[in-house]
Amino acid sequence: MPQEDREPGALPEEGGAYALVLMLERAVAMRVGALGRMRFPPGWYCYVGSARGGLRARLQRHLRTEGKRLHWHVDHLRQHARPVGALVWRGADADECRLSEAVARAAESSVPGFGASDCRCESHLHYFPRDPTRGLAPPTSGRAPAHAGRRRVPAAQGPARRRTYPFCGGCPPGARWVELGAADRRGKDGP
Repeated sequence: MPQEDREPGALPEEGGAYALVLMLERAVAMRVGALGRMRFPPGWYCYVGSARGGLRARLQRHLRTEGKRLHWHVDHLRQHARPVGALVWRGADADECRLSEAVARAAESSVPGFGASDCRCESHLHYFPRDPTRGLAPPTSGRAPAHAGRRRVPAAQGPARRRTYPFCGGCPPGARWVELGAADRRGKDGP
């Protein structure tokens, strides 16, 4: 069963694929590289990418808004949207296109061409009008979350169970949710 972590330091250093969930509080129009001027309604966006050189480094780059060149399409959106968390999928078999297809099945719509200039996918940015992470954060009642204290059970020792994430229709086994800390969600240098 995938784990959920609350601290950005829990991001794995090895490579893989990820689905970064961003929240946009109000509508914005902006130029997005070669895609040109685009309009984004308020809501939640899930950007899917790969980080062969390391998930931690790539996601920490996405958390920053200042002092970096706007290189990827998501860098433009990140100037206006704040990060909520990420689904990380470690390892050589972590395929960003397969993950993006799973997220697209759960999304209301996708932004054509966004983040998909190096593959055949329609998009790697998917839109949700309502919070797709609702229910993933630990409860605030003072009780430990349902997953706290559980250890991972190898498939041979227990039933094979796959965690279903609301924003990912058929997420791959081994993917896990990482909730970003409050300071990271606010963005020390951004919205």
